[in-house]
Amino acid sequence: WIYRLFLFIGIALLVYFMAFKLLGIALFIIEIVWFIARPIYVEMKRWWAKRELFSFNKQTRRSLFVFSFLLLVAFVPWRTSISAPAVVESVKQIPIYLPEAAQITVVHIASEQWVEKGQVLLSAVSPDIENQIKLLNRRVRLSKLEANRYANSEHGIRNKLVSEQKLIEVQSRLAGLERRKSKLDVRAPEAGTIQLTQNLTSGRWLLPSDQIFFIFDPQETEIVAFVNENDMRLVSVGQSAKFIPHDGISGSHYARLFDLETAAAEVINYGEMTSDFGGPIAVEGDAKPIDAFYKGRAKIISDSPALAQNIAGTLYIDTSPFAPAGRLWASITALLARESSF
Repeated sequence: WIYRLFLFIGIALLVYFMAFKLLGIALFIIEIVWFIARPIYVEMKRWWAKRELFSFNKQTRRSLFVFSFLLLVAFVPWRTSISAPAVVESVKQIPIYLPEAAQITVVHIASEQWVEKGQVLLSAVSPDIENQIKLLNRRVRLSKLEANRYANSEHGIRNKLVSEQKLIEVQSRLAGLERRKSKLDVRAPEAGTIQLTQNLTSGRWLLPSDQIFFIFDPQETEIVAFVNENDMRLVSVGQSAKFIPHDGISGSHYARLFDLETAAAEVINYGEMTSDFGGPIAVEGDAKPIDAFYKGRAKIISDSPALAQNIAGTLYIDTSPFAPAGRLWASITALLARESSF
């Protein structure tokens, strides 16, 4: 019976997904009714017709006890927590970008290094800016020679003023280019721990849209968790929780949920959380979750040592008692709701 149950459920799902939706639904219903529900009905009808031949014995009582125990485990509300994949994130994060497209010349720091405000992190060069500076330097020299020539002429006062005005304009443009060049020496806007977000090597080109670093304060962290849609009915802001890191070194930390988004996350922006990098959340394409997950944030309330940035773990959120069968029913209804759209 168990073999037939799983076999025909598998076939029903196969025909549902292989055919277009309307035909798939019809074939799925026929498969379930004819090959699963009907044989169960016929078998139960035969048992009921021969009920006088049955009597309680040791094996019957044992089977009834096991079945009753499984029903209690499934339908009695004894679970008091749900788990959610989570990661530690700094409260204060400052992303750092190049002001314009440039080529890396020197990387002055390493990831996880502490940096002071104003410290040079990376040096880059723009060939376009360098060429413009060379051209303007040449024009400055020529303008100075021209102004000096007219200064020694009795009839060149007017030409001298024009040359000096041109010199001022060229020097102003040159100063602007020098400022742009100086900004390619990327400096830390605040003191903190540096985290690289790119593979930075000398000679690599970067665009202004490419985040190259971010600075964070390791003493100010929070926990970012992703709650499955089947558990959302059990979770609310203010609930207590316990975070257990997966690094095998850090201890558990008590926390309290202070924020829970009402819209499902469209993208999982934490690589360590996704299946592409061995994480627990199945994703496809550009880190889009296959199942619906809702982003929540928890504040650490225990006096344990500070957790390092980007440590993955599991957040166990305390809930009111619930039955495991309730979560199964929530999964089924969510699946039906998703598949009901044509």
